[in-house]
Amino acid sequence: MPTKLQACEQIAGKTAKQITASHESWTDFMKTAARLYKYPYHEQLKIYAKRPEATACADETELLTLTDSVLGKLRGMSDEEYAALDLLPDFDAEAE
Repeated sequence: MPTKLQACEQIAGKTAKQITASHESWTDFMKTAARLYKYPYHEQLKIYAKRPEATACADETELLTLTDSVLGKLRGMSDEEYAALDLLPDFDAEAE
């Protein structure tokens, strides 16, 4: 059974072969890579292999920091500011 590192290397290698097989595959990968420009190539390959439509990616530490930041801002809002959030459009409903 391969280790986690070996499994990741296999996924990255397989994905690299797939994306270089055709012009369309490479273009699709480049669209994803453009959205994830802050990550190195090998990370972009793994993200593309798992979820090509990804628009953002965060590790657990980044996610917790972002969550704390958002919650901190919500806690500091007045009742009027918080109520105004209900007036914002529901983007999830529009996507369906």
